[in-house]
Amino acid sequence: MKFIHTAVLCTALLGTGLLAGCQDDIENYDNCVYLGETDKVEMVLVDVEAGEAEKEGEVKTYLTKPHSTDVCVTYGVDASLVNRYNSLNNDNAELLPAGFYKFDDLTVRIKAGEVTASGLTVDFIKLDELDFTKTYVLPLAIVSSDVNILDSQRAVYYVIKKAALVNWAANLRNNNVYVDWKNPSVVQNMRTLTAEALIKVDAFANDRDSKITTIMGIEDHFLIRLGDNSIPSNQLQIAADGRDNVTASDWTVRAGVWNHLAVTFNAETKTVQVYINGRKKSEQVFAEFAGPVNWGVPHSDESDGKPRCFWIGYSYNDQRYLDGSIAECRIWNRVLTEEEIGAKNHFYRISPDSEGLIAYWKFNDGMGDTVKDYTTNGNNATASESLVWNYVELPE
Repeated sequence: MKFIHTAVLCTALLGTGLLAGCQDDIENYDNCVYLGETDKVEMVLVDVEAGEAEKEGEVKTYLTKPHSTDVCVTYGVDASLVNRYNSLNNDNAELLPAGFYKFDDLTVRIKAGEVTASGLTVDFIKLDELDFTKTYVLPLAIVSSDVNILDSQRAVYYVIKKAALVNWAANLRNNNVYVDWKNPSVVQNMRTLTAEALIKVDAFANDRDSKITTIMGIEDHFLIRLGDNSIPSNQLQIAADGRDNVTASDWTVRAGVWNHLAVTFNAETKTVQVYINGRKKSEQVFAEFAGPVNWGVPHSDESDGKPRCFWIGYSYNDQRYLDGSIAECRIWNRVLTEEEIGAKNHFYRISPDSEGLIAYWKFNDGMGDTVKDYTTNGNNATASESLVWNYVELPE
């Protein structure tokens, strides 16, 4: 079973009317049972191409304070909430038909002296038989309890829809991601390479101490970044060996939109080729740097003379983060062709066993602070701070 991701899509709140003694001031009302979030939405994204048929979700139930006896809480499907979901989200979802979900038990028990219950499990089944020209919703609500119910937090909406090619991206504002290489050899001694990333820049680094926005690489060795003191903050630059930097006036990206970046390097010719959204830009040649590129340096904090190491969204200092979101970050040990980079859906999804693909961080995890490497090399990445995950639907 694959678990379901939470997406906060609703901004409007339920009315302030609460049941029997529950007030908005959580410290003053009588004990109440609740779900922990108003108008909670759980996304059930079904990969139709992969023939996904089953998903599993879990509902957590809370008390505002411990109770002297066990508290039983019963849930039910509340079809009347479909219209509310559609109104809040400007959607046209239909109620998920019976037969596509099941419950082992609709009652949970919060033990005396505790404030949370073991999760209520909902199993979504036969999803491959749904008509995915439509969106479905299953509103699950608390219908009865041994204590009062906090009405504004009594329901969760499970939204069932066809997965996009990319549904999650990580925001790296004031954050970064590093790799503590389990298998560093795959990114060492690279005499040819392609590095790719799908990014959406919210703001360039004009107002920071540095004008640099980092994409990925190693400072003073081979680093892919935007901006510098001598070039615009939205212009791509490849910085090698701390002095041999290449850029071009047509290597620019726009803020507020998704940009696919691909950078290729060939050590034999010392050439760098950049593609932005599949369009080939001006080729550049390093004056001195002739590789190889070694990104498999053991991870450290780079202090006290420790060698620079590979990061996504960080270089030199904390001011050079990527103020925006990232997905589909990849490293290849070969130069991809223009046709490969421009192939249909290449920006959004590739096969993890593609020839020459040596690292593939999709950033579609949707939760947690570990970013999975989808190749067999096992070089998972880790966020330095808690990741902010954004729900997206790409291509738009």
